[in-house]
Amino acid sequence: MTVDPLAELRDRFRKKAKEEASAIRLAWARGAEGLQDVEHLAHGLAGAAGIFGFVEVGAAAVAVDGRFAAGEVPREEEVDALVSAIDRI
Repeated sequence: MTVDPLAELRDRFRKKAKEEASAIRLAWARGAEGLQDVEHLAHGLAGAAGIFGFVEVGAAAVAVDGRFAAGEVPREEEVDALVSAIDRI
C-alpha cells in the first residue's frame, strides 16, 4: 500500500477551495465592487491547484487570473467554469 504524503494537504486545499468558490460567487454577484476579491481568489487558486493535482481548477483559475492580468474583466462563463471545476473536486 502506498501512502500519499500530500493527502492531508490535498484535503485541506479541497475544503478551502470549496469555501473560496462560495466567496467567488458572492464577489462576482457584487459586480464591479467584487472584482478585486474575484481576482485575488483566482490568483491564489491558479498558483496552488496544480500543486495538489487539481489540473482543471488550475486551468480555470489561470484563465480568470489571466484576464485580470491583461487589464480585462473575465467573462461570466470563465468565472462559472472556475466555480464549477471547484464544485467537482
